[in-house]
Amino acid sequence: MVNMIKDDGSVIHFNNPKVQASVPANTFSVTGTAENKQLTEMLPGILNQLGAESLTHLKKLANNVTSQYKAGEEEIPDLVGDFEEAGRSIKMVESKNVEEIVVIGTGLMGTGIVQVAVEAGIHVNLVGRSTEKCEAARGRIQAGLSRISKRRYQNDPQAQQQYVQAAMNNLDLVTSLDQLNLKRVDIVIEAIVEDLKLKQEFFYRLEKETNEECLLVTNTSSFLLADVMNKMNTKRERVAGLHFFNPVPVMKLVEVVCGVETSEETYQTLCHFCTQLGKTPVKSKDRHGFIVNRLYMPFLAEAIRMTERGDASPKDIDTAMKLGAGLPMGPFEVADIIGLDTLKYIIGSWHQAYPEDPKYFPCPLLDSMVDTGKLGRKTGEGFHKYAPK
Repeated sequence: MVNMIKDDGSVIHFNNPKVQASVPANTFSVTGTAENKQLTEMLPGILNQLGAESLTHLKKLANNVTSQYKAGEEEIPDLVGDFEEAGRSIKMVESKNVEEIVVIGTGLMGTGIVQVAVEAGIHVNLVGRSTEKCEAARGRIQAGLSRISKRRYQNDPQAQQQYVQAAMNNLDLVTSLDQLNLKRVDIVIEAIVEDLKLKQEFFYRLEKETNEECLLVTNTSSFLLADVMNKMNTKRERVAGLHFFNPVPVMKLVEVVCGVETSEETYQTLCHFCTQLGKTPVKSKDRHGFIVNRLYMPFLAEAIRMTERGDASPKDIDTAMKLGAGLPMGPFEVADIIGLDTLKYIIGSWHQAYPEDPKYFPCPLLDSMVDTGKLGRKTGEGFHKYAPK
């Protein structure tokens, strides 16, 4: 219960658990007029989340709100709601842009994240395992930027070149975290292969080498956030997931994955970061598959089982889902883009987590294709065949 003490000594109770939980005891003295008493009782809960820099804004709001009521009234019905709404508005206004990040991993996801970040004017330090992998990543990023520049400035080669160069100036490539000053970065994004032990080692190290404000983010699509940060002892409130979708420069969605200990500040900062990148964030709890994959992976698996049973061919299933369900791509086309080895790994890990759920039973056809090296687009053949580039 949050109390407001009136001039006559009586007490008005605000039965609002959200505000109550964040009001530190004896933070503000209650003196002066009734309006000041209302203000001093309400401010701790808001400032606990927003910071003292918002005090001036909230004082102005409080004066406007409380002046509408008489000191002797027993109920002030909209005061709590007004303060909470003001808090959200002020927090959005005062959100600071992310200026420098680290991306670990030079695969398709890592380079895609880097491309949209450097386009947005954010300085990116990309960490690869070797000089060769870093240079290959640089080439993919530059090629992606070049394609965008040609669409934006179709008849202006000079503008195209300037656009690409301006973005590439925001990129540094290194082959080890030891080459970076991690104390100065705002966010570290891990986008390496789906190897839980390796991810845990990175987060254990990052916990010790980053500053207190730095956010530690994983782009995993198959592991729980709780498992990724399992070896961490501190900064767990600064850890979250950002699940981008492939190809990152094209797909507008990012799932912001919040664990039990992820703070509201971390969530809000990451949402703001997503908007800097031109993406739309959605919030998900820390569950296998988050939102999209939790719904989509069983769909892909069932399409494969239909082919196993001889119900329909991959080509006909893809055609049916595109023309009948309005999907831009059929399930087998999507599976080939994801990579059949990745798809097998995800379904297998979920089967271990939910062994009795038939949605995640292994698919023998998928297993045999992976065993024969037919992994999808990246090998030139999966459920469909692809001409070499």
